Amino acid sequence: MGALKTIALPELIVKLLEDESRKRGVPIEYIIVEKLANNARPLERARAYEQLCEKYLREAEEFERKGDLLQASEKLWSAVAACIAAVAELRG
Repeated sequence: MGALKTIALPELIVKLLEDESRKRGVPIEYIIVEKLANNARPLERARAYEQLCEKYLREAEEFERKGDLLQASEKLWSAVAACIAAVAELRG
């Protein structure tokens, strides 16, 4: 997987992302990839979702090690959604 980067966003943008994240039940990163990848080729979009899936799986393992099974299951659900999105991109 590629390196993770941290970015700073204006408070209003973060609020809009958080609102949409809550409303749709998906992580903020998923929304960002979905919105920004519109102009990318399907293979690039699939790779972006694959990287999100890998990130969520690692986070799920961390939460499981800490005994936080609720958060682990939420991360696993996010991983599944990202994997389905990747397959959908490849299948058109």
